[in-house]
Amino acid sequence: MINNIKYYYNLNVDDIKQIGDDYYFDNYVLKKYYKEIDLQLYFKIVNNGFYLHQIIYNRNNEYITNINNTPYVLLKISKKTALNYDLIKNYNIQFNNKSSPDWATLWETKIDYIEKNADNIKDDIIKKTINYYIGIAEEAIIIYKSLKLNNNYCLCHMRFNNDISFYDPFNIVVDYKMRDFAEYFKKEIMTNDNDYYQQISDIVINNNYNDVMLFFIRMMFPTSFFDAYDDYIKNSQINYSFFYKKDKYEKYLKYIYQLIRKKYNIIKIEWLK
Repeated sequence: MINNIKYYYNLNVDDIKQIGDDYYFDNYVLKKYYKEIDLQLYFKIVNNGFYLHQIIYNRNNEYITNINNTPYVLLKISKKTALNYDLIKNYNIQFNNKSSPDWATLWETKIDYIEKNADNIKDDIIKKTINYYIGIAEEAIIIYKSLKLNNNYCLCHMRFNNDISFYDPFNIVVDYKMRDFAEYFKKEIMTNDNDYYQQISDIVINNNYNDVMLFFIRMMFPTSFFDAYDDYIKNSQINYSFFYKKDKYEKYLKYIYQLIRKKYNIIKIEWLK
């Protein structure tokens, strides 16, 4: 790979580290190309003063480089910032003329796929919990469909585990701002023991009904379970840490639910009382 990087990008590489399908060296990452990017959106973001990793074009003035029949993109990482609540709160670009993904349709498709393959599941933990998490997901969908939503969309992310993925231009998506908040807290709750009650309280107190409910719905939807399921189907491997932290996850859901009920008259959810 070092010779390919030299040939296509005229960069001298002394040391390179492969993580999964990606190659890291100096302040660069050569990533396997996995989704299209809206270049117009990319340039709008950076031209408005918001940082994204720089897309480096190859010797043919193309941003996609095929190496051994595999497409890659090269990103230059010029900024490193700790991934935290304030970063997500302030990384806020609004779009009023873009369409947002329909959470209900996407989630229903995911549930249908899992239910069709339920008989192929051999892992005991997944088999015992699958109906429980599908039930939670279906409840989140019902609440989502009851909302009257606007078109106040923001720059969000598909997934983010650290600042490198947060600033990845191939990881961005236009959606409701609450998506990033919820995915951040779900990740944090599952990976460390910090206290997030005050930050979550700020979101509920300082946002309108629709935004608060979008945050709650997104927190309800068990992304970590479905990610674990996908890993099991694709790689026959599972990170069981999510299952072991089920009680902690539910404790935060109950806290959010009780906060919302103090502010708004919402439907009763028996298991969160």
